[in-house]
Amino acid sequence: MQNGMGPTDPASRFVAMDLASNQSPAKRMREYSSSADEFEKLGMAMMQRSSSGSSETRARRFRSHFGFTPEICGHIWDALLDLPKAAVEMHLLWGLMFWMLYGTESVNASMAGG
Repeated sequence: MQNGMGPTDPASRFVAMDLASNQSPAKRMREYSSSADEFEKLGMAMMQRSSSGSSETRARRFRSHFGFTPEICGHIWDALLDLPKAAVEMHLLWGLMFWMLYGTESVNASMAGG
């Protein structure tokens, strides 16, 4: 339990779930892997922003909407286990956006395009 690492630590749970998975991590990553560039493009489209401007500005805007950088979103996506076949990167960004905002159902629905 050094540095707070223990069986209840999220990183430990990911490792334990990965070891218990029937699918090799390399195979799962080939099926579900998504790059930071893909997350950045999708995030900018969701924010109705162009991809112009400096990389620092784009990264700041992305973090302000989703709480993480596109690179971290790619790592989160790759770490998710047992994703349904219909899962797409936009679902992760919607979840992160809703988590950042704590909006009402009607506000969240309108922001997600519904």
